[in-house]
Amino acid sequence: MNNKITFLEAISIIKKKYKIESSIIFTILFSLSKKIKNLNQFSTFKKEMIDFSFNTLIKKILLYKKEKKPLAKIVKSIKFLNLNIQVDGKNFAPRDETEIFCNELITFIKKTKFNSRKLKGVDLCCGTGVIGLALKKNFPNIEMFAIDIDSYCIRNTILNAKKNRIKIKTYIGDFFETLIKKKIKSDLIVCNPPYVEKEKINNSYMLKHEKKIAFSNNDDYLYFYRKIIYNYKKIINDTKKFIIAFEFGKDQKKYIKKIISENNLLKYTKFYKDFQSHDRFFIIAKNIP
Repeated sequence: MNNKITFLEAISIIKKKYKIESSIIFTILFSLSKKIKNLNQFSTFKKEMIDFSFNTLIKKILLYKKEKKPLAKIVKSIKFLNLNIQVDGKNFAPRDETEIFCNELITFIKKTKFNSRKLKGVDLCCGTGVIGLALKKNFPNIEMFAIDIDSYCIRNTILNAKKNRIKIKTYIGDFFETLIKKKIKSDLIVCNPPYVEKEKINNSYMLKHEKKIAFSNNDDYLYFYRKIIYNYKKIINDTKKFIIAFEFGKDQKKYIKKIISENNLLKYTKFYKDFQSHDRFFIIAKNIP
């Protein structure tokens, strides 16, 4: 098909043929067009001819629809809570669930007096850096650290920090041992760890676009939760007043709850649901007014 169709016609054809939600189509369209980068511009120019190859648009739609390639991988860059995030190589692309998790955490902190003093925070298994960067942007008083064992992820985090003009300290290394070695004791610990059970990893599409280490990095898929929660007193600045927040798998709440309970932190814990009403996040907030 040639390019002699309007932006509006392109959207209509794709929606009808591939049954994909409009927000996905618009995101890919915005990445291809030089003229239209948001919905306001679309309203203005929707009856003008497209300024990109319609075949390229279809190819990218098929990458999303048939090959299950993450949207951020297709467009190379995404918006995450008003941050411009670049996703390089096979780094793990931030998902909607993580944005919900981060937004819930920010909303929670804003309702407390926790951010009224100078704090230290760590984003463990930081990936592209989205959680740590979002927290630092919303709470400038936090001295934020980002840690990942993958040097490529740290380079990506540094790039995103520069793109968004946010200062954050980064370290390459094991998520726990780095805290001990660098003597980093924090008030806020956040983590979206590799939590997929190895037998549930679908090699046909999950590992085609992203690294295995992003999904599973230990024989025990609960390892990251156990390591932090069982040892939190070693890495928390004030064990009487702190926040620990994690994302977890949709079927893992009962196991996570047991770990938290065994460490006498359940009464300080609140669980949150994702957009599909699955339990997916928790915030442990001990003595936070």
